[in-house]
Amino acid sequence: MPLTKRTLPTAAYCNASCAGASPSFVPADATTWKCDDGAAKALAKLINGLTACYVRAADASVKGNAFDETGCEAAASQKFDAAASKLSECPACLTASLPTLAGDTAPVFGQLNAQVYCASPSGAFL
Repeated sequence: MPLTKRTLPTAAYCNASCAGASPSFVPADATTWKCDDGAAKALAKLINGLTACYVRAADASVKGNAFDETGCEAAASQKFDAAASKLSECPACLTASLPTLAGDTAPVFGQLNAQVYCASPSGAFL
């Protein structure tokens, strides 16, 4: 399933037994829940980190300061990867998506960033 603004909230909860029944899936058991919950929390931290990068980039631009947005995004992704590497006993669907989840999430939030900073006079914040 491609990652979009609609599917992003369910990326960590991918229990196939519920697929299609609801946009948010319920983990099948406590072991699955522990991994899914850890992934969801790591994903939330990634989203917060990416948001902070976009805010800091806009602030720096308005103030005429340099800011390494790419480096900031990479640091947020590295924190996600470190948290994801600690997860164990995950369902196959999550194990398959974890390695690319950070990279798939950043472009979605880049698009949302363009909606927030839509009045950028030169497109500098887009």
